[in-house]
Amino acid sequence: MATGSGKTLVLVKLIEVLRGLILAGEIPPNDILVLTHREDLIEQLKRHVQEFNSSRNDLFIRLRELKEYAEAKRESPSLFGAREMTVFYYRSDNLSDEQKERIIDFRNYDDNGKWYVLLDEAHKGDKEDSKRQHIYSILARNGFLFNFSATFTDERDIVTTVCDFNLARFTQAGYGKHLAILQQEFRAFRDQDDYTGEEKQKIVLKSLMLLAYVMKLAERLRTKQPKMYHRPLLLTLVNSVNTEDADLKRFFRELKRAGKGEVADSVWQAAKKELLDELSQRPAPVFESDSVVSVQEDVLRGLKPKDVLKLVFNASSPGEIEVLVRPSNQKELAFKLKTSERPFALIKIGDVSGWLKDELDGYNVTDRHEDESCFERLNAPDSEVNILMGSRSFYEGWDSNRPNVANFINIGVGADARS
Repeated sequence: MATGSGKTLVLVKLIEVLRGLILAGEIPPNDILVLTHREDLIEQLKRHVQEFNSSRNDLFIRLRELKEYAEAKRESPSLFGAREMTVFYYRSDNLSDEQKERIIDFRNYDDNGKWYVLLDEAHKGDKEDSKRQHIYSILARNGFLFNFSATFTDERDIVTTVCDFNLARFTQAGYGKHLAILQQEFRAFRDQDDYTGEEKQKIVLKSLMLLAYVMKLAERLRTKQPKMYHRPLLLTLVNSVNTEDADLKRFFRELKRAGKGEVADSVWQAAKKELLDELSQRPAPVFESDSVVSVQEDVLRGLKPKDVLKLVFNASSPGEIEVLVRPSNQKELAFKLKTSERPFALIKIGDVSGWLKDELDGYNVTDRHEDESCFERLNAPDSEVNILMGSRSFYEGWDSNRPNVANFINIGVGADARS
């Protein structure tokens, strides 16, 4: 199922279906275990189960950590009550054949392989994970193994797929947005290619122009109906974050130049012309054969640097970037121009300490003391973040209708990459 198409919702519904089949005597009364590979995905599961429970008065799903399995079975040998059922969950990458504080030995929870195991993106990982794949199969050897993912690469997963709702089918069914892939490639950001700083700047400028263009059109819609359209967002996903010359650092440096107004008019005009030239060809959206991208060329042609400053940087004049840090959150950094009171961009990565020490040395750093993180507030109507940057840490487990422009820098360029 496509990313963002509701895998976790279907997973929760499957739990209800399995319970119904068990109570009807159609399948054995095996216990249910949900495995996923990150804490935020576990939290997402909990939220969806909570929503399910709050909407029903005939069934309550009780989630318990796998470590509590023995205790739960002592309390009730059968976990399927008339109006309640217990489902276990755990981090898939914390299952092993040894016991530590968080790492657990799967053999202590084997139950003769009588599990219905639901894997939520748990098949992913490096070659070390091959052992875990065996563990999942062993736990379900006398039960059943369900795999949920946006991308299967293993042939066994592909041939045993029972429902394929990939991105193409998701789009063709009328969900999500029309998707067009422009040929404005980020080749200038590849280490092996000798591109000039001007070429790097042009490609970043094009994404800022596209965002400002969409924002202008969204503003027009909202004059007719304030809630007619969301606040557009530029999403930049990169391959490297903390290396010496990481993709994210190079993108950020170009963002800094644009915010300071260090853009020659010739570069601005050349970037806009290249973008207009491609869009004027009316590229066809991917997965759709009966439509083309419609572009209001007068709006795009009329864009000026001050429009990008106002709409993207939340500022009326150029300025240096200032860093906003929430001391209790080591995974995100917000940015604003010194000429503005409002943040415009957010970096969401695994650990920001390296950035603060190296890339942002010499910047003004201000502590933020708001209770809620900028990332958690992205979908709020008053969220002022217009650019979200990061890597794999938020591919899954979050949902937003805001992205209108997406940059992929050095992702999927390897010989073994699967798209």
